[in-house]
Amino acid sequence: SRPLERGPGEGNAEPTGTITQMVFSPTGRLLAAACSEGAVAMWEVETGRALPRIEAHRGAVRQVAFAPDDMTLASGGVQDG
Repeated sequence: SRPLERGPGEGNAEPTGTITQMVFSPTGRLLAAACSEGAVAMWEVETGRALPRIEAHRGAVRQVAFAPDDMTLASGGVQDG
């Protein structure tokens, strides 16, 4: 799992590749998308604003899930190489 705070270099907001799964946070405040190019894209539902993309894996991200605290996001995917 990884907190939703962004680190350096995680500034691009656009999803990459094909979206393989989408999930809402427990409060419905956020929407996260698993992307085939190794990233997780997220949006604020109320405003539609894209949040900085998380470069999560070297291969495709297959699943994303929020923890009940609405602040922790886990991702699972394929590791290439």
